[in-house]
Amino acid sequence: MLFRSTGDVVAVATGRRLARVFRIGPDGGTDVTKLATTAAMAGATLSDDGGILAVREPVEGGDSRVRVLSTADGSELAVRVFTGYQVPIGASDQTVYLTTPQGTSAWTVGGGVRRISTAHGYLARPGLDLLATVPTAATGNGCTTLRRLSDPSTELWSSCTEWIESISPDGKRLLTLPIQVQPDGDHRLVRTVEGRLISRYDAPKAYFLAPGWEDAHTLLVGVGKGDRSAYVRCGTQSCERASGPGPLA
Repeated sequence: MLFRSTGDVVAVATGRRLARVFRIGPDGGTDVTKLATTAAMAGATLSDDGGILAVREPVEGGDSRVRVLSTADGSELAVRVFTGYQVPIGASDQTVYLTTPQGTSAWTVGGGVRRISTAHGYLARPGLDLLATVPTAATGNGCTTLRRLSDPSTELWSSCTEWIESISPDGKRLLTLPIQVQPDGDHRLVRTVEGRLISRYDAPKAYFLAPGWEDAHTLLVGVGKGDRSAYVRCGTQSCERASGPGPLA
């Protein structure tokens, strides 16, 4: 999983048991700073301005420790233990948004916590005023709804067949994936925030991985088949190969 942070990239490398978070500078392999190590699939999110990283660490008994780190050097800015399974899903420089057993909450870094919705969020973009939610805590079913983060009662779009995988940097486009596994190959859809279909990308007998936005209109996504993968760059009408094939990491 990759995030942008000013001119650098924050990368989450997930193994079987642990996930490691690195900041990678423009020089690539010669400019790498390890920011955090946590349990695999525990949850990590970067603030919209790229300045802070929020990571979840499991606590004995099923609770959650959320640490807020500076992406400049990995120093800890704040830490709090939350009751139950709570995962950071988005952040600004002042607030970390969490999905919780009770819905979606906002934690003011160094301050209090307030519930903002009874729906369970899974993607928050505070700089774009967008929140994607499901009606229950289950991650494998239920309809997704795109809402205004500042007023979660305001619904922009809803679907019972697609999930929102990512949101374009300008907040005008959604990359969605099918909820159900596609036996003949993977596909992705690009929609407006109101749900109008813009583009569809198909990977026959293959699958997409590590999707990201190169700019507001261009996707950079991995395509895997067997034990090989490559990156492709997709505009509104078509895709082109952006890297040579290599072994699947």
